[in-house]
Amino acid sequence: MTLVTEKTGGSFTAERKVDEFDREYVELEIKTQKGYVVNTITVKDIHGNEIEVIDNKFYMPGSDVVVSVTYKQGEYLPIPDTFLGKSVSL
Repeated sequence: MTLVTEKTGGSFTAERKVDEFDREYVELEIKTQKGYVVNTITVKDIHGNEIEVIDNKFYMPGSDVVVSVTYKQGEYLPIPDTFLGKSVSL
């Protein structure tokens, strides 16, 4: 596994794990510097095929992969709670 990251914006590490079905997956721990957010997370196999990343996790194919994370300037803004999914008693 090759980890590629920009020089500014943050850093990340990758840890191999095994799920309940004995499939090997990788979990990415991404840390951003103040004033930066994650822009893209890309994982490709040795043939250049992109591998799906969900919640900073992906399943390992039978080959090596290249993991790339890019950052952009910006601040994380939490989504405001609109109470649409909650019942309210009046």
